[in-house]
Amino acid sequence: MASASVRPAETPVESMVSVESVQGAETDKETLPAEAAESKAVPAQGAVPTTQVHLRVRADLVDKLVNETGEVAIARARIEGEMRGIKVALLELTENVIRLRNQVREIEIQAESQMASQQALAVKEGQFDPLEFDRFTRFQELTRMMAESVNDVSTVQHTLLRNLDGATAALAAQARLNSELSQRLMSVRMMPFDSLAERLHRVVRLAAKETGKRANLDIRGGQTGIDRSVLETIANPLEHLLRNAVAHGIEMPAEREAAGKSAQGEITLSLAQEGNDAVINLSDDGAGLNLERIRARGGAGPVAAGRCSG
Repeated sequence: MASASVRPAETPVESMVSVESVQGAETDKETLPAEAAESKAVPAQGAVPTTQVHLRVRADLVDKLVNETGEVAIARARIEGEMRGIKVALLELTENVIRLRNQVREIEIQAESQMASQQALAVKEGQFDPLEFDRFTRFQELTRMMAESVNDVSTVQHTLLRNLDGATAALAAQARLNSELSQRLMSVRMMPFDSLAERLHRVVRLAAKETGKRANLDIRGGQTGIDRSVLETIANPLEHLLRNAVAHGIEMPAEREAAGKSAQGEITLSLAQEGNDAVINLSDDGAGLNLERIRARGGAGPVAAGRCSG
């Protein structure tokens, strides 16, 4: 039993990409007479009027759009990094504001205790001056003003934190939209693997006819999307693998029946999506490679002869 695995990678598209918006049947009103166009526009009873639009876009333009979405993602990542730095600075500012508030509160307590002790001493000595009372009161007012300023700074800091949270949420929403846009742009360049199905089936039929064998190709996961240029690149290697499977893997019908197998060999080509990769597995139910024949053929070749003579 032979098997092969192909993991195609994305490559730039060099051909024209056809973008199709499937909404119904296609009408070309520019080439139809006015009356015919009007008759086309009248929907049948109970039918919903629909149109189908085909748009041909240059492949390099699609590539540029994909690249620009990547640049947008990079710029967003930089902004997110800057915002994380701002948030760290605001959290440090919160700690500094708390420490400053405690220090101002301690100053207020010290000022009040000092003013009370000096007033009591002045009253006791009979030397209390109302002007000194005003001076102590002014000092107390300054400490209270400092406390209010600290509270104002704390309010601004909390407002900045709320705004930063809102900006972070907006960036997260923008990241989701950018991801969807990138995926849709990539899907423009994608084609289902089934577009090669008829071509591959024909290769298997011709190879079986040439070798006098019976073989059937079973394609699984054919709806898997693959970049158009990648699909065109791997078409010829897949054809070669299928010819090898028929020529070297599948046995003759008589040999298969003697081995208790069906006269018709089965070749399975399966596709699966793994992350951003499309994994292709090719296998058959044949006897596999004849290692003894390969060794015999290799030992009789010019390379082996040269090694023996050397």
